[in-house]
Amino acid sequence: MTNRFYRPAVAVLAFLLMVAMVVAAIGIGAYRSFNQEREDVNHDRDQLIQLVAARHGAAQNILTVASRHLPQDDSNVAELRARLSESKSSLPMDELWALDQNISRAADAVLASLRALDSVKADARDRMYVNQMLPQAIEQSALLVTESPYNASAAAYNARLNTHFSGRVAKWIGFAAFPLFAGEDSL
Repeated sequence: MTNRFYRPAVAVLAFLLMVAMVVAAIGIGAYRSFNQEREDVNHDRDQLIQLVAARHGAAQNILTVASRHLPQDDSNVAELRARLSESKSSLPMDELWALDQNISRAADAVLASLRALDSVKADARDRMYVNQMLPQAIEQSALLVTESPYNASAAAYNARLNTHFSGRVAKWIGFAAFPLFAGEDSL
């Protein structure tokens, strides 16, 4: 009598064990695949944050030159100083992008104010900074930020996460999409 129930129970147990192993294999495969890609995107993000920090360093240098020629209560200087004080690498990418754009505009305004001053025109060192070195540093850093691989790698990761079966499994086990370093108008 026990033999009659024993065989179906073993078959059901074996089937359930097989299903559990397949689900575990799919989960492990999704984890391994997406974990490596997530690490790659994180590396690209860290490099981008370093580039943005260097860009903000160039803006800080503009403040240094401005301190020699413009009053401390100058509205453009105050704006740039305020924006730079908000700069943190821990900001979400969309906020960091917006802050970077604001710093760039404020730095351009301070540079324009400095170019118009006779005291800058008379000082060979500061004239070189204001007309060549600092604008070039801002432009080159903007180009490096634009050419950063972060947005492309984040977009590819997000696409895989949202379109492949393994991506759905990865989302289920805790993987999340990466935000892009761009504003709504630049996408």
